[in-house]
Amino acid sequence: MSGPFGSSQWMYASGGFYPKIISGSLRFNRSDEGYLSFTPASDGNRKTWTYSTWVKRSRLNDSSTLLDASVSGGVYDILYFPSTNQFRYYNNGSQPGDRLTNAKFRDTAAWYHVVLAVDTTSGTAADRIKLYINGSQITSFQLTTNFDQNDDTRINAAVEHRIGQSIQGGTANLSFDGYMAETFFIDGTAHDADAFGETKNGIWVAKNITSSNFTMGTNGWHLTFEDDSTVEAFNTLLHQGNGGTQSITGAGFSPDFVWSKARSGDTVGGHLLFDSVRGATKYLQSNSTGAEATDTTMLTSFDSDGFTLGSSQYINDSGNEKYVAWCWDAGANNASTGHSSVTYEGSGSAQDIQSLPFTPDLVWIKSRSTSTANHHLHDSVRGFSERLIANTTDAEGTNTSLPTFLKNGFRVTGSGGSYNANGVDYVAWCWDAGDNDPASNSDGTITSTVKTNGDFSIISYQGTMADANIGHGLSSAPDMIIIKNRNRSAGTNWVVFHSAMGASQRLLLNSTSAASASGNIFGSTPTAPDSTKFYVGNVNWVNNNVSNENDHIAYAWRDVAGKQKFGKYTGNASSTGPSVTLGFRPGLVMIKGLDRSSAWYVFDTSRQPFNDATNYTHKYLKWDSTDAEYTTGDDGKIEVTSTGFQVRAGVTGMNASGEEYIYAAWAGSYSDFITDVNTDGSIESRVKASDTTGHSIVSYVGTGANATVGHGLSAAPDWVLVKDRDNSNDWITWHSGLADGTQHLKLNNTEASSANATYWNSTAPSSSVISLGNNSKTNGSSQNFIAYCWTETTGVSKFGKYTGNASSTGPSVTLGFQPAFVMIKGLDRASVWYMFDTTRQTTNDATNYTHKYLVASSSNTEYTNADDGKIEITSTGFQVRASVTGMNASGEEYIYMAFADTRDAAFWLDSSSNNNDWQHVHLDHNDTVNDSPTDNHAGFNPELIMMSNASSYRGIGSFSEGNLLLTTDADNESGTIPFSASSGKYYMEFTSINLAQRQQIIVFSRDDFRGDTGAVTTSSDGGGNATDRVTWTSGDVIGIAVDVDNSKVFIHKNGEYFGTSNPVTNTGGDTLNAFTGVGVRQDSGSTGTATISFNGGQQPFEYGPPE
Repeated sequence: MSGPFGSSQWMYASGGFYPKIISGSLRFNRSDEGYLSFTPASDGNRKTWTYSTWVKRSRLNDSSTLLDASVSGGVYDILYFPSTNQFRYYNNGSQPGDRLTNAKFRDTAAWYHVVLAVDTTSGTAADRIKLYINGSQITSFQLTTNFDQNDDTRINAAVEHRIGQSIQGGTANLSFDGYMAETFFIDGTAHDADAFGETKNGIWVAKNITSSNFTMGTNGWHLTFEDDSTVEAFNTLLHQGNGGTQSITGAGFSPDFVWSKARSGDTVGGHLLFDSVRGATKYLQSNSTGAEATDTTMLTSFDSDGFTLGSSQYINDSGNEKYVAWCWDAGANNASTGHSSVTYEGSGSAQDIQSLPFTPDLVWIKSRSTSTANHHLHDSVRGFSERLIANTTDAEGTNTSLPTFLKNGFRVTGSGGSYNANGVDYVAWCWDAGDNDPASNSDGTITSTVKTNGDFSIISYQGTMADANIGHGLSSAPDMIIIKNRNRSAGTNWVVFHSAMGASQRLLLNSTSAASASGNIFGSTPTAPDSTKFYVGNVNWVNNNVSNENDHIAYAWRDVAGKQKFGKYTGNASSTGPSVTLGFRPGLVMIKGLDRSSAWYVFDTSRQPFNDATNYTHKYLKWDSTDAEYTTGDDGKIEVTSTGFQVRAGVTGMNASGEEYIYAAWAGSYSDFITDVNTDGSIESRVKASDTTGHSIVSYVGTGANATVGHGLSAAPDWVLVKDRDNSNDWITWHSGLADGTQHLKLNNTEASSANATYWNSTAPSSSVISLGNNSKTNGSSQNFIAYCWTETTGVSKFGKYTGNASSTGPSVTLGFQPAFVMIKGLDRASVWYMFDTTRQTTNDATNYTHKYLVASSSNTEYTNADDGKIEITSTGFQVRASVTGMNASGEEYIYMAFADTRDAAFWLDSSSNNNDWQHVHLDHNDTVNDSPTDNHAGFNPELIMMSNASSYRGIGSFSEGNLLLTTDADNESGTIPFSASSGKYYMEFTSINLAQRQQIIVFSRDDFRGDTGAVTTSSDGGGNATDRVTWTSGDVIGIAVDVDNSKVFIHKNGEYFGTSNPVTNTGGDTLNAFTGVGVRQDSGSTGTATISFNGGQQPFEYGPPE
């Protein structure tokens, strides 16, 4: 065997052996007649060029094409393996060039590096065609014909070129079967093999090169066959639990809605629904009426290509339990404003808070529910764990409860009440000072260290106790500066400069006191900041020079249109108080009175995304106080608008008649980053929506009266799921297949559709709003709701209904695309919500049509073999294949929800700057696999015959999909995977796609691959000699773990190892003292066609190697 069954690097465990790691390859299946096509816009250099590719053959004894170029009249150039398994380059022009090797290339487990260099300008005829295989120039040929000098080839002419197929004589033929990787074409230069590879420890390997290492020429190209991870709208991800934390990737987008379900395992949880609007750690369950819950060990963050999981047994249990996650994209987040805030619940153990649009440089944390917790400030200039307390005069101290900042957040550890006490709610206000490192600034008389993005800066400096000025790094004069002596605690207040007061006055952040004369704080002659520096006098709060007490920190902001504004207003003592125009919707507002003692009031739209439209009460905290969050009272009456805010109470703290108040306002909060405010309905909603994907997520607060709520899509939703977040209530569901606006379904149960005018106010959704009645399940007064909406989108999704016919050739539904996900629910009787996808089961069961499914209203594990799951996925839709009442009762109606496979294949893209991209025919992203010259995986060997005994041979089955799929149609037909290793541990999986009576999987220990002795055998009927063997059937996965070091074989069915065997602890299993291969055969007397697939790590495992 040339490579591992499942290991990413078997041959050289050091991981550093290969100069270049080739990440994957493109798999060609001969029966699919797949190929790539490219026609140059004009002739390139037809006399001189080089072709280089890595190739692994799957099919022998049939002619198969690597590269072909043809012109009219059947004239062509072709590079191919003839049916004799030699290699040939042939040009059939008037003076043909021809090279047919004597050597044959028959190893289907080996990668061959082929380089063909053509230079017809050479004065030496024999040098006009040079062929290299695995770095060695081939000089022994069965056929040799040299080009005439300066002949033109068909390759590199402005004619169609094909990779993987020939069009000799205008007829497609000679389709390739196997794998290709790392393919170059150099237009205008003839290179030797050592331009592309090198010998290392006696092995020919790829050099670490790209197209930039060559003069590619006009028609040159470089195909890496790497697939683009970009996906639109929907994707399905699978993972195995590990009991710790893990990132689940491969979505192709940052998901906004993740619906997760355990497929197997002893600890089976319900369906878990997460979305970016409510926040990662909050979940609902489709099979439950339960209110929203928070769990910091479930889904902990939405990431750019998937999501991150904690250690919860319900979503990431140890023991390789299987999970599925259906992911939807509701569009891009809003742009960062440089400020955001995030709320989180403490867990009492380390957790990452990852909901920011930037890497923070200043994090200001406050407990919302604890009245004794201080305000803690951490920044990237002083050091992550160095904290200051905004509401005290305390000196800086070290607190490792916040040990680091992250790419999109920060980490909290321990169980301290100020950061991460279990069950305690927190808010963190965060600012971004840019991507640059802190730098020395000499604009002032004191040299400072500054980190800045031009709008916000963090300034560290040492005092002199004399009039001085300090560079601030902003693009214009700061409008607010907060300064603190870091070392001295006794009486060293936090000093605040605000441009609305001027330099003659100051405020103290840690005090409620009114504004007072600044004295010498801003210089002996108080001086306002200018465009490069701010001023300090001989006051130890801001400019101490005593050793070990002379370190200071300053945070500075300037007015920025659309992002942040600093100003003042005059109170009017009215409930319709001063209206402040900012030019943007604020995410954070701070207000402080100048004329009397008053608190530093702080409001944000992360803690309260919506206005209280009746009383205008808004949650607030006080920067100067340890007080917990206030949720009632006149002091909190403020209305946030699209252009600013308005004070809504006549309280002295914010709105005494004739008194002045400063404010600081920043755009941006978690809610503003994720959603837009939607006012299309009578109820204000927060919406994340994308017309491209046809999906929106809507958050709103109910009124208890008939109302409408905007959904953010440009067309009426076809499917709507609504859930009360605060109470135990049903999931109320709308579908365009329902009769009218009085009808509904309940996602959490099996009930048939029924009428209730109070859910939708007897009105179907419109192109802008969802209508709500006065029912508490969709519109309870002051209750928080979430709605998931989808509208039919061409090529992405389709929603409709069909009528059952009670036949095994049931209704055929045309979608216009191949679905990746299908959900079905009966309208006329109690029936479950069936959920199918093509990731958990990639192929149809061509005989029984059994398809794995889950049920949205049930916590049950995956169903793998039942009539209810009989469905056939087609290239344009699906067909029901069973007469069960849940999906196909005669004359009854069923709704469906279907989402397309929208993964955007990009293996055909030229990675050179020429952009000579290819067209793909009968190839898609499923044909990009991990198998490569640096990660070679095993497969069936189509030439190797399994022996019954020394004189009786079993027939060989037929192979496809790169020798990963075996089909047998007579007793004793077989397929064999050779395997040779003296040490190590190896893992593989077989999936029985179609079982014909009796299949056997055999792990051999003899060189002649006998299936009757010296082997560990498991049979589908429970036979064989494996310990504690079990039966298995179509759809089951048989995993085999081979422990060469301990001479053991362990076998599992669907993740459960036979009996009490455990490969992790080396318990049980079967002893086998030597290993020569693994085989599959259709047993004696078994009739019919049987199909089984093999996975040695080329694609993600269903269950994965033992931990």
